[in-house]
Order: sequence, then structure tokens, then C-alpha cells
Amino acid sequence: MTVRWRIFVTVLVLVAALSSCKDDSTEMLPLDEFAEAQNEQFHVHTRSCNLDAKMESLMRDESYRKQHEEKFTKVNAALSDIKTRTSCSNPTIVPMAIHFQGISNPDAACLTALAQSQVDILNKDFTGTNTDILNWTSQAASFFPGASNGEACLQFCLADTNHPNGYGLSNGAPAVTVNKTNGDSDANWSGYINIFVRANTGVLGYSPLGGSGNGDGVVVDATAFGTGSGCGSVSPNAPFNLGRTLTHELGHYLLLDHIWGNGCNVDDLVADTPDQQQEYYGCPSQGASSCGSNDMHMSYMDYSNDACMYMFSAGQTARMEAYISSSLGNVTGNAANVCSTSGTTGGSTGGTTGGTGGGTTGGGTTVTCETPSAVSVANITSTSAELSWTAEPNASQYRIRYRESGTSTWSISNTTNTTEVLQNLMEATTYQYQVRTQCPAGWTAYTSMATFTTDTAVSTCAAPGSATVTNLSPNSVHVTWAAIPQAIRYRIRFRELGTSAFTVFSPTNPSRNLTNLKAGTTYQYQLRTRCPSGWTTWNSMSTFTTEGTTTAANVLTVKLTLDNYGSETTWELVNENGNVIEDDGPFQDGQAGTLKVKTFEAEEGCYTLYIDDSYGDGICCNYGEGSLELLLNGVVIGESDGQFGYYDYIDFCITANGFKMGDRKRDAKKAQAQEKHPPRVANH
Repeated sequence: MTVRWRIFVTVLVLVAALSSCKDDSTEMLPLDEFAEAQNEQFHVHTRSCNLDAKMESLMRDESYRKQHEEKFTKVNAALSDIKTRTSCSNPTIVPMAIHFQGISNPDAACLTALAQSQVDILNKDFTGTNTDILNWTSQAASFFPGASNGEACLQFCLADTNHPNGYGLSNGAPAVTVNKTNGDSDANWSGYINIFVRANTGVLGYSPLGGSGNGDGVVVDATAFGTGSGCGSVSPNAPFNLGRTLTHELGHYLLLDHIWGNGCNVDDLVADTPDQQQEYYGCPSQGASSCGSNDMHMSYMDYSNDACMYMFSAGQTARMEAYISSSLGNVTGNAANVCSTSGTTGGSTGGTTGGTGGGTTGGGTTVTCETPSAVSVANITSTSAELSWTAEPNASQYRIRYRESGTSTWSISNTTNTTEVLQNLMEATTYQYQVRTQCPAGWTAYTSMATFTTDTAVSTCAAPGSATVTNLSPNSVHVTWAAIPQAIRYRIRFRELGTSAFTVFSPTNPSRNLTNLKAGTTYQYQLRTRCPSGWTTWNSMSTFTTEGTTTAANVLTVKLTLDNYGSETTWELVNENGNVIEDDGPFQDGQAGTLKVKTFEAEEGCYTLYIDDSYGDGICCNYGEGSLELLLNGVVIGESDGQFGYYDYIDFCITANGFKMGDRKRDAKKAQAQEKHPPRVANH
């Protein structure tokens, strides 16, 4: 294959359209139904990756360019060895260090735990042991005959010994630094894959295409690192809150390109990933296709939401393994020096460092310090278990490691106590565990392998109780109900009283706006819950009645003239309570000059009409003469000439005597947006 490197001038920003209403009788694939709910909840968020800008900067160096081209020759030569491997009995240990930057009032313990949880996610994603790989094996794989998911023979280790000096890390502590580094490289950390986490990067992350292990690394925005509630300013935000941004960027570091390559005629250099026209955002439906074949948008190397990317192809993992063996020997060769858990086989990491305990002090007195004894487990619940052991004289701390039985990746924690409560376990699951002691002479061996099994959780998942319905306008209401424990999502169906056909929505939050209703009309509605065990029955039928018809004097019309990039344009009308009354968009591209009109009734009150452009360059005038008019009873009461940055808005009030205008403000960020975004190319 020809070695290639490309520079994208811009990143396409697409907004997934809200899924349409469907009749309850229409059957959908569960993954498609999940995708619909994801797109509905997170339709304003898109993934971004600054790979091309990073590579543009690096390739200006002629020596780097030459080394970069050599990487492709080396990886192709190494691929044959990877493809002939039939099993993974001795995974390659890859040491990592994680550096948090610019953190105010840092909680070091929380950040360390978050770092370890992110490494655990990487190990599951790269080895194909993530729980949502079932989405591939049970459903998505049928769209790709002959293709299989990848299971890399790798284990990422958060380094814990022989740290570089000057970073305040003690031997045995994980390689997690806080406010000790700057930028995206630190030569003192050569021999590691470095992860730099900081806020306000402008993108979710970036990496070189093929890292060098010379202190370089991957940058991840603080809003997309790890999972859970986060630690202060380092807080993963939906829909990028499952740790998959680092999985994506680490793929780049290990020489994987974006799965779409550069369109139908340019490959990503991986044989089992079908050609793809362009990136996908949100949660695409199964069977989406381009270039004459189904698109593998569930790959970690696309731009889908975290919950909707869940696999590498076998070709992608083989390529990454080949790159590690051919170009990152300086990293893997450092594993035995910096990872105390390296050196064993079959994924059972945990070799000893500094002997097996015992030893002498400087005065020649024998120090008694052994592997913990009388280790036991108690207080087992569906999600936790308490380990305890006998105290060892002269122990400085203890290390506990545990994993699901049958898996290869350990969770590790250190404590100075003789008890440890293991949290966030899976119900009805068998776990293996071991404990060892840090003595003056080093770490002892681990205790013999032992197991425990968590309890089965008592389900509290049920159908919702009564709901509260609030009228927003004569044509819309807001329905809310109490959240149900363990609920995956909900379903609400409603119909006009006296009719038989229901309109159905599947929100993930316990609320929903119902729009396009008839004024002064009674509706029936019901709710049910999707629990881990399946759908509950519908709750009791309830009713609500919309407000009466407003007078003809309160008819609003929004007239929007599109520019050439309708996919960036949306508008919404918000009342004084912050509720969205009406909205529209995004629209299709290539419709410059097309007029989009929406007419509806509104009651007396104060409103704000927003028009937004997700790219930040307005809708006039470089790519079409876009504009907006707001009419009350056919009379123009407000307008936007389209010359703004990210937004423009109009405040107004409808009164018994007509209307009055309020504030008018357009986005002052237009110049800034133009600096941030280079000129758009024709295939934007």
C-alpha cells in the first residue's frame, strides 16, 4: 500500500436530527431504538479530534517526516507475525503515565482513581472484553459478513515504580501527576505512553498518527476523560462520558487513521474496515451505508457517541500490535522497570518487585514482614465486598488486586489499613482477589488466589407512578414523573381521547415535551419503564387537556432563508419560563436561498427567538444570503440579517394591545470563530 498522510482543513460539524415519532406497533432493532434515544437526548453534541492539525505541525520537520514514513514500512513488515498468532498467552505490557494539567483545588486521590478507571476501560476496549461488545456479536456483526471484532494481546499498565525525579511520586504510587507538566510532551517521561488531561482544548482530544514514546503522548479534554462523576473540573460529560475518547485517540497513537480514510477512494489502510464516505456523529442506525457497502460506524475510530462505539476490527487491533512491536520497543522494554505488575503470563499481572519480603535493616536486625495471612471476605452485597487480613509487622502498606473470574485485567488499590471495601462490582458475579505487603525490602508475593461471588440485586425497577402535566401553550405540554431506580429509559404514549392510534416517544430522562397538539383537546397517556430485565407493563391511563385556542391576533410566523450549510442552522422560541415552545432545524445542506416557514399560535407573554449556527459563521454572506424574519399576525416585528457568529436572538412580548420589543443581541464571537476555523472547503 502507498504510504499516505493527509491534512483536513476543517472538521465537519454535523448535528443528528431528532428522531421522528413512531407508532408503538413498529418494531425496531434494539440498537437502532437505543440510537434513536441517544440522538434525541444529545443531538447538539458532536465529537471532534485534532489529529490533522497535530500532524500538520509535526510534518513541517523534515526529519520527523522521514521517520514517519518509515513507520509504515516497519508496521507492514510486522503485520505477518501478528496475523499468525493463534492465542494470547503472554500479553505485551504497555506502561502509561497520566498527567492532569491546570487543575484548581485538585483532589489527588480522586484523580488517581479516575486515572486507573480510565486505564481499566482501555484494557477492556482493546482486548474486546468490554460489556457492550455484545452489541457487535449479537447484532451489528450480521451487517459485516466475514469481519470480526479485534482482541489485542496488550495490557496497559499505569506505571507504579521507578518514577522520574521531580514529580513528587513515591515508589509504589501510580504514575499520575497533577499540575506538574505543560503541553503535550515531556522528555522526562520517555519510555511511557503519556496521557495529558486538561480543560478547554477546543476539541475532545488529539494525538500524533503513530507516537514515538519519547515523552510525547495523547491529549484529552477534561470533559471527556474517564467515566462517572469525575473529580471537580475533570468531569466527563455525556455523550462522551464512557472513556472512549482516549480509546479513539490512543488508536491514532498506535497508527490507526479515522475509519473513513478520506472518502470512498482513499482507504484507512486496514483491510477489514469497509470504505466509508465520511464520519458519523451521534448514534447511527445499523445498516447505514456508503461507497456501496455497510459502514462500520461502531468502530472506535469513527466519531459516534461513546455509547454507540464499542469495537475495533480484527485488522485494526493487528495493525496496532504490529506498530507497538515495530516502533515502540522503547516503551514495552521499559515495562519491567516501571510496572510492578509486569512479567507474568496470561494476563495475570503481578510479579514481585524488590524480592518477596524479609530482609534486614542497616543494624542487621531481622525484619519480620510477610505476605498477609488470614485473608477473608465478608459483608458481600450485589455491588460490594469487604476484604480483611491480619496486620503484618513493619508493613508500610498493602496492595489488593481483583478481577472478574475469567478476565485478564486487574483492578488495583493500595491501603495502609487491614480492610478494604471493593465497590462498584457487578451483581451475581464471581471475582478473584489477592493481597500483598510492601515491606522495607520491597513487595512480598501475593496471597494464593481466592474467590467470592456477589449477591443478586433485588430489583426496584417498576413502571412510573403518576405524572405531572404542565401546559406550555395551547399546542404543547411538559410531562414529568419521578425517576425509577435502574431504569434504562422510559416510553410515553399518548392519543387524542376517542381515537385509537398512539404517538410514542422513548426518552432516557423522566420528562418529555409533547408538541403539535390540538388546542382545547383532551388526551390520554401512559408510561412504562425499560428495566434491565425488560419492559414493565404500562401504568394506569391518565388524561390531560390542552389550553383553549388563542385569539387570531397571536399568530406567529418564522421565515428562515437558508445558506448553503443548513445542517448548521437551527432556531427555537423560548418562553419566559425557559421552556421551548417551538423549534426547527437542522436542515439539509445545499439549499441556499430556500425559505423555511413555520406558523403557530402563541399566548400572551414574553419570548426569546434564537437562531443558531453551530459552525460559528452565521448564515450570511459567504455561503448564501441567509436571513430570518419574525411576524406577528402577518406583520414583521423582528429580523436577523444572518451576519452573526454562533447566535442571534430577539426578545419580544405579546400583550393584549399588540407587542413590544425587548433586547436584541447577536453573537460577538464571529471574528474569534473565523480565526479558529480556517476557510471551509467545498466538501464541508
